[in-house]
Amino acid sequence: MASTDCWRFPSITGNDLESEAQVTQRGETVINVSLTTLDEDLAGVPSISLLKIDCEGFEFDVLQGARLLIERHSPLLFLEIHPTLLGCFGHAADEVLELLRPDYDFDFWCFDQIRLPSKLGRSLAKFRRPKGLCYTDAAAMLLAANGDPRPAQIYLIGRRKPRVGVT
Repeated sequence: MASTDCWRFPSITGNDLESEAQVTQRGETVINVSLTTLDEDLAGVPSISLLKIDCEGFEFDVLQGARLLIERHSPLLFLEIHPTLLGCFGHAADEVLELLRPDYDFDFWCFDQIRLPSKLGRSLAKFRRPKGLCYTDAAAMLLAANGDPRPAQIYLIGRRKPRVGVT
């Protein structure tokens, strides 16, 4: 995969991110924003029971910035990972899983319709209830995440493992 293939998906403005990046590089549009982590931004929140993350390839980075929050609150996790986009940003699905596996048990789901071979099949599939594939375990999910073709997204539902010695 060429590195620019990682950027070929629509943005809010209707252009692709590669075009927007080129405009920014030329200095035509620059918007400075402050960067924070979930640990910093949600430090004062007394209770967090669910953490839903859908960040188009930045899953590893977001989780790195939420390690204290996850440790402190043990929220239920609903995480959408994008195997191809993760690779574009220097990470992989197994790295995301390794961050959380010591403390969480997971169910892994995929609702990918991209694998249908014909355009007619893909078009007709839009009118049917999507059939989800529940991977049997982490190894099966990682095999799919690293396979060819890769699913566009895989959903991880994480429940905190019982803590040993905690009553």
